[in-house]
Amino acid sequence: MRRTPFLATMVLLLALAGAPPAASAAPRGLKKSGPIRCDGNQDLKLDKRLIDTAGKAIVVSGNCDLTITGSRIVSGATALLVKGNGTVKISSSTIAGGRAAVVVTGRGDVHAAGSRFTGRIIKRDSGDFNDGGGNTFEKAAAAPARGAKRAPPAPELERRKPVRCTGAGEITVTNKLIKTKGTAVSAVGTCGVTLRGCKIIAGKIGVQSTGAGKIRIIDSTVIGRRAAISITGTGDVIAKGSTIKGRVKRVGTGSLVDGGGNTME
Repeated sequence: MRRTPFLATMVLLLALAGAPPAASAAPRGLKKSGPIRCDGNQDLKLDKRLIDTAGKAIVVSGNCDLTITGSRIVSGATALLVKGNGTVKISSSTIAGGRAAVVVTGRGDVHAAGSRFTGRIIKRDSGDFNDGGGNTFEKAAAAPARGAKRAPPAPELERRKPVRCTGAGEITVTNKLIKTKGTAVSAVGTCGVTLRGCKIIAGKIGVQSTGAGKIRIIDSTVIGRRAAISITGTGDVIAKGSTIKGRVKRVGTGSLVDGGGNTME
């Protein structure tokens, strides 16, 4: 039977309607992959990969050693789950998770440099997350609960001058606003500084540790244009229940210790 042009057109439309939708293309330069699971004694490298999934994007367990470079890992749940004795090295990548960007449990170990994290960084048991510098941390956007009441406005903070602690002293600053074009808080020598309920806004560096003393940031906000936190000495900066907006620069042997409940943006 000879097909008329109308009949041929209808056959073509029906065929297209029943065809499966075409897969979305990966951004230029990235190779699209499905979720990854690395376990046992595997040694795995992911370079220029795109993983975009509703579930867990990457699960590392056992003694797996995973390296992620130049990649984009996106998950509606947890982007990277590390457990057991797994080790993950991340560089020049984007890791984004709706529930969490990274979850490290057991004796898992994550080293990150020059990367962007959107979502919570959760550490459990002896799991550790090491900030090698050049990273940015952002909070995942969350829809407000229906009918939720707005929190009352925070009380106005009393303003004070920048803090510079030297020698072997100990300074505690409570419920203060420190706003400056330079560095807001600096600790030199073995001096220790505790910030509690404070808001720090700096044109240069929010909190700077150049000595061996400890700086504690509790229930506070630290904003720095060049860097929120800079660690060039051997002392640690310990943050708990605080918001850190800006880069975290670490040159010395000291480290940023996540005491829990922090938001890194």
